[in-house]
Amino acid sequence: MLADILDDDYPMVRELSGFSKQEYQHARRVSRLAANCAKVVGANEQVCAAAGFYYRIGILDGEPLPESGMRIAQNCCFPESVIRIISEYNGERELPTTIESAIVHMVDGLVKKFEVFDSRTMSSEWNQDMVIYQTLNEFSASGIYDRSGLGMNMFLKIREYLVKEDTIL
Repeated sequence: MLADILDDDYPMVRELSGFSKQEYQHARRVSRLAANCAKVVGANEQVCAAAGFYYRIGILDGEPLPESGMRIAQNCCFPESVIRIISEYNGERELPTTIESAIVHMVDGLVKKFEVFDSRTMSSEWNQDMVIYQTLNEFSASGIYDRSGLGMNMFLKIREYLVKEDTIL
């Protein structure tokens, strides 16, 4: 089921693509990176890929995004693990409660930051690394992942993977 809901022919994938190419590209980036981060720490790659893709799906119905996203995901009969992560969008309603949710939150926040900066600013590897370190360290220091089960060793592995990743965008 998780692979099916990510297929380009799946109706919600097509709907998101038709809604906004920018939002669709963001979703694909988060999906890919979240799955790779999950692999690095032994978390569920498929859940991270699907939840990463649909993390901001609430944008289709508007604010509040967690509730809108949950409603859409439930109507599409998504797996409970994906619905749960969508419900924890950005820690607005509830903080991440699983390692997979923490990974998706981390990656989404990082991709959002990269999308804000222009290509000239991010052309330097040093700038990219600093944005990654600063963003993830701020997330970690905020305590947002304290209930997720994401240990410090996992966090460090994910952060190092993302620093070494060639294509955040």
